[in-house]
Amino acid sequence: MALNFTKEMYEKAPYLSQEEGKHSRWKAYLKGTDKYLIKEFVRTDDGVEAKAQVSRLLANPAVTGAGYPLDWVSVDGEMIGYLCSWFQNAYSFAYAGTTNLPAFTLAEKQQAVLDTTAQLKAFHQNGFIVGDVRGSNHLIDKTGGHLIDFEDSFVVGDEKICNAPFYFYHEENKTLAINLATQEEDCRKQNLIHIGFLLGVELEYPMYALRENALLLSDAFGVDKALQAIAQEIFFGEHPPYFDAYLPFFQDEEKNQYEGKKIHKKIQKELIKWYQ
Repeated sequence: MALNFTKEMYEKAPYLSQEEGKHSRWKAYLKGTDKYLIKEFVRTDDGVEAKAQVSRLLANPAVTGAGYPLDWVSVDGEMIGYLCSWFQNAYSFAYAGTTNLPAFTLAEKQQAVLDTTAQLKAFHQNGFIVGDVRGSNHLIDKTGGHLIDFEDSFVVGDEKICNAPFYFYHEENKTLAINLATQEEDCRKQNLIHIGFLLGVELEYPMYALRENALLLSDAFGVDKALQAIAQEIFFGEHPPYFDAYLPFFQDEEKNQYEGKKIHKKIQKELIKWYQ
């Protein structure tokens, strides 16, 4: 049953994270002591595809611990968005993985990646593909990890290009290939996000910015034999595993930071060459 507001009631609730020149799509909703978020659909196209996907998601079991749609939100009878959990004190992996603040212990980061891995597995088991796996859609707080933003996902079998794709450059014929979105592509990207998060190194930007990113990032992981083997499986394996298979390689925080700095230096060299 949808959460219904009158237009007057809804307009009184302030938007969150309002940025200059941008329209926020988030509002807070409090029910007793529980905190939720209302996420509005994109208004330019009335969110037709997003509404259809949220409808499919609501027909399946919710993914525990994730920002999964919990209910419709309507204003004067018109569906304008959906309700999901609010992780108020959480930070994105993209932020927490590459800065010293806020401080999370290695154990907390490990639990967060296990949580978001389990959530991706559950999402896949429901028959869906995220297609837009990013560090900004992975959150960490003191309770664990949270995967968010599912309205742009779709059903297995739909042929769509990833919103944040890997590029594969074929040297022999100088062609560029972009993989279609699949559950395997979700795994590839989440694995890379988790590695960057644990090593404290930015991997997403070069993943999307460099034309030959799969090859170059795989080469950057050559600073360590175990990491290089993992990279080969992530980038070029037909069925890359979920990240819990790799977590045992990231048990030493000092080593993680050391390897992360070496990888960062190699990537920066490639980025400099790319833009020259």
